[in-house]
Amino acid sequence: MSYPNVDMGHLHEWVAQDLGIFRDHGLDVHDELVSGSAAAMAALVSGQTNLSTGSSDAISAAASGVDLSIIDVMIPVYSYLLEVPPNIKTINDLKGAKVGVDSYGSAPDIAVRVALQKAGLDPDKDVSIIAVGNVPTRAAALLQGAIQATVINPPSSLMVEDKGFHPLINMAQSKLPNANGSTIGQRAWINANHDAVQRYVDSLILADQAIRKDKPGTIKIMEKYLKSNDERGMSAAYDFYVNDVYPTAPFPAPEMFADSLAELAKKNPALKNFDVSKILDRSFVQSAVDRGLTKS
Repeated sequence: MSYPNVDMGHLHEWVAQDLGIFRDHGLDVHDELVSGSAAAMAALVSGQTNLSTGSSDAISAAASGVDLSIIDVMIPVYSYLLEVPPNIKTINDLKGAKVGVDSYGSAPDIAVRVALQKAGLDPDKDVSIIAVGNVPTRAAALLQGAIQATVINPPSSLMVEDKGFHPLINMAQSKLPNANGSTIGQRAWINANHDAVQRYVDSLILADQAIRKDKPGTIKIMEKYLKSNDERGMSAAYDFYVNDVYPTAPFPAPEMFADSLAELAKKNPALKNFDVSKILDRSFVQSAVDRGLTKS
């Protein structure tokens, strides 16, 4: 399986890998970083990977005819902070600025557009949205002045804030439904490997239980994958996601994709009448819930 960014949207996969939860469920999971959401989706569609994590890119692919299924959503709300330099103090100060995202149509791109619209700016006219890359790349571009804003999460947000940047908008506080960190696969492969996919979802849910029960142990895994020994940053990221973001039962739901559909439909007419519920498969999470895996 592949994931597009090194961020907290993939903690459950890392924990399931490092604690042997995948192995204990008879799975040999090779998790590979494929930089950028578009590249991760391309790897999935071409068959290079069996599963991927993402969100809005799956909708575009499905609308173009790729038969996909989304089987869980590990981040069901917006979890982004719009970080800006000290000289940008109000939303109007962003007019004319360059705003960095992962790739066009990706989760960070949708988040930026929604955040700006709700704050009163037109993302297509008032700013220039630029595809920069994954979280570390966007953070570096922000620090270097190549862009004037981007959406990132803890702990990366603390790193830029320590250098004088600040969050202009905190999207996590709104609790607006959103889909990120979703597990996506081609429907034919999922159907042909139903038992293995169920064990994969079971493993992620059990990883969530492990995360909640062992903050010090989880932080060690975070430090490994996020390549950070910043205890303050790791602790802040853990608290942010465990308390406010991660669900115990990661059901996919149509309302989580509403913003993505609205934004993507502006450039892709095929999405105007797209029924996202057709690509959501809640059965794997429901099975885990029915068997009591979400109970601590």
